[in-house]
Amino acid sequence: MLSEYTSYFEIIVKYLIFLHSSINTNKIIISYFEQLIDGMVFELYFEDEIKKAGRDILKYLTNLTPIADEMSDEQKMQIITQTYNQLYDKNHPVRQNLYYMDTIEEIRIIKGLDQDANQGN
Repeated sequence: MLSEYTSYFEIIVKYLIFLHSSINTNKIIISYFEQLIDGMVFELYFEDEIKKAGRDILKYLTNLTPIADEMSDEQKMQIITQTYNQLYDKNHPVRQNLYYMDTIEEIRIIKGLDQDANQGN
């Protein structure tokens, strides 16, 4: 399954490397792409649980536009911003499924979201 999605990871990682090296980068965009990487990794490790919950995201990343070293910074930023705007749209399944991914027990455990409730016992 991983080889099928390797290019998605490569594209998002290149986005993040560029964004982290840019001076005037919107931190919200960086945070969203970091959350996206987390969600992608969770889907690789917990494929059955995520599909059962209807929270898969990898199948919705087929139209990612790569950036290349020979592109200008403006071209790179335009592609990244366009991708962010598409994936962050309130009706896009990637945004919705990332938001609700914390409803999956295995992910809640990894993120430590149930620790507060367990400490009261």
